[in-house]
Amino acid sequence: MKSCPCQSHKSYEGCCQPFHTKQQLPPSAEALMRSRYTAYVLGDIDYILETTEASIRKNINPEDLQDWANNVTWKRLEVLESTKGLSHDSSGIVEFKAYYTQDNREYCHHERSRFVKINKQWFYVDGITPKPKKIVNSKKVARNSPCPCGSGKKYKLCHGRKR
Repeated sequence: MKSCPCQSHKSYEGCCQPFHTKQQLPPSAEALMRSRYTAYVLGDIDYILETTEASIRKNINPEDLQDWANNVTWKRLEVLESTKGLSHDSSGIVEFKAYYTQDNREYCHHERSRFVKINKQWFYVDGITPKPKKIVNSKKVARNSPCPCGSGKKYKLCHGRKR
C-alpha cells in the first residue's frame, strides 16, 4: 500500500486517489490543496487545471505547467494553517510549504492559497507566493542527524553523501 504524497499518513487509495479519479469531491479546501499537491507529484496536470477556478484557468498555459512539473522533484508538504474551507463554508485559505528540488537545488514554495466552493465543489483561486528561496543551512548538519530535506534519512546517507 503506497503512502499518499500529501503526507496525510493515509494510503494514496484512501486519500487523494478518489479525488483524482472523480469518484469523490474533496470535502474541504485543505483536502483539495493536498490533492493538488499530490497531482503535482504525479504530474497530473489535467487535475490541476480542472480544480482551478475557471477565470484563473484560462490564463494558465498547460504545456508550461507540464514542463515545470516534469523538471521538479517534490520532497514533502507541510500544511501550516487552514482558515475556514470546511464543508459548510463557501471559501477558505490554506497556508502551506512544499519542498522540492529543481536543477539540483532545494527550494521551499510557501503559499497562502485562496479557495472557493462553487456548486458544492472546491476550486483553487490564487495565492500569495513569495519567490522560491534556496534552503540554506545556517549551521553545520551532523552526519547522523536527520537530513534537512525531510527525506527521513540520515544526513550522511542523503545530502551529506560524498559524490
